[in-house]
Amino acid sequence: MAELTFIIITYNSAKIIDFALSKINTDKYNIIIVDNGSNDATLKIIKAKYPNILLIENKQNIGFARANNLGFKQVKTEFFALLNPDCILDESSILKLIKVIKSENNIALAGAEAFGADINDNLEISNINPDNIAIKNYLKEDKLYFTTKFISGCFMLGKTAIFKEIGLFNAGFFLYCEDNELCKRVKKNNYEIIVVKATQQIHFSGKSVAQKSNKLVKAINWHKYGYSKCYYTECVHNRFIAKLRALRNIINLLVILIFRIMSFKKLNNKEIAIISGSFAYLIGQSAFTKNGNPRKF
Repeated sequence: MAELTFIIITYNSAKIIDFALSKINTDKYNIIIVDNGSNDATLKIIKAKYPNILLIENKQNIGFARANNLGFKQVKTEFFALLNPDCILDESSILKLIKVIKSENNIALAGAEAFGADINDNLEISNINPDNIAIKNYLKEDKLYFTTKFISGCFMLGKTAIFKEIGLFNAGFFLYCEDNELCKRVKKNNYEIIVVKATQQIHFSGKSVAQKSNKLVKAINWHKYGYSKCYYTECVHNRFIAKLRALRNIINLLVILIFRIMSFKKLNNKEIAIISGSFAYLIGQSAFTKNGNPRKF
C-alpha cells in the first residue's frame, strides 16, 4: 500500500482537474476526490480518464472543510495530503516532504515552499514567483525545514494518526479560516507545523478555474470577510469575544455608512459582506442553512 493518500476537493474544476491529476503518480499514491456538486464536466473527465480513483460525489456544495473531512474518513495510509486542483507539486518535493515529516514524531503538518503562477487556456504555466512564505524564519534555521504557525489548506501533508487524534477541519466552516483554525489546534496540542526547504508547490491564479459570477463572488465574500472570521474567533477564543468582534464590525461599518451617505456613496461589496456576515453570526446563524446548503449561495 502507498504511504500517502491525496485528498482533492473539486467544484466545477473541469478546466484544470485533468492537468492536476496528470501531475500525480496515480500508480504510486492513493487519490480520493470529493466533488462538491459540480455541474460542469468535472465528473465526466474523472470517470473517463481516472476510473481507479476513489470518487465521492456530493449532491450539493458542502464546503471545503466538510468535504475534506469526508475524504479523510477513507484514508488508510500513514500520511495524507490535502491538495487543491489548482495546486501542483513535483515528485521530488513529495518524496522530500514525506522523508522530513517522518524524521520527528512531533511534526504533524508539512508544507512546501509556495509559488504563485499564471496558467492560460492551453495550460501553459508562466510568471512563477515566490508567494509569501516567511523568509525571515527560513534564513534563521539550519535544518531541512523551518517551523511556522500556519500553512495554507491549498496544500498540506499530514500524519494520519495525529489527525485521527485531534480531528481534521472544524465542520462549522463553509469556506475560509478553516485552515487557520486547524493550524491553531495543531499548535495547541503541542505538535509542529513545518515548511520543508527546497520543495515547491505552484498555486495557479487567473484562468485556472471557472469564472465566478457576481452573485457567487458576493456569497464567497460573505463567508471570507464576514461570517468565517467571527466563527474563527469563537473557535480560538470563545463565543463572547466572537460576538464582540461581530458587534464591532457592524458598528464600525454603520459609522462608515453614515459618512458615505453624506457624500452620496455606498458601501462596497466587501464592506457589505462584512456587515451581513457579522450580523448573521451575531444573531446565531450558522454557515449552513437547515437543508445543508451554504448560506448565501
